[in-house]
Amino acid sequence: MKDHVDAVRAYVLATHPNAKFELLWPLDVNDPNTRRLNRYINLPIEWEAKAGSGLDTFLVEGFQFAGIDRNLDKVRWTAGHPFEVLSWPRFDCRYLMGLFNAGWPWERDYLIARHSKVRCSRSGPTITSACLAAVCLSLWQNGLFAPS
Repeated sequence: MKDHVDAVRAYVLATHPNAKFELLWPLDVNDPNTRRLNRYINLPIEWEAKAGSGLDTFLVEGFQFAGIDRNLDKVRWTAGHPFEVLSWPRFDCRYLMGLFNAGWPWERDYLIARHSKVRCSRSGPTITSACLAAVCLSLWQNGLFAPS
């Protein structure tokens, strides 16, 4: 995984030297307590800290924890995982919140993530809804939105 991402990053940087790279980490399917093999394969040890990773930000999500399991303790654990369990600076961590079906506890999801003190990063808001991210991507692809 790391070698592939390093090759993609090198290719992109050759053309766009100011490009930034964010790791999107779905913790629910890479839970080290229940999905050890996934966790081992998908998160190389070099990515456990920002230093030396080649990545700029760490975006974590756990849609299953809030939307399916309704486990708000796991939501809290997910939001803080990059800087409480791993060694990423809080400032460079973000949380991607889901909002996909009726009954999704999005208000609590948001408040718990906010309470974890995930901070704003240079690349965007602290807590982002997956729906908002999809809308922005669609607008960008159609030339209606240009990120600053």
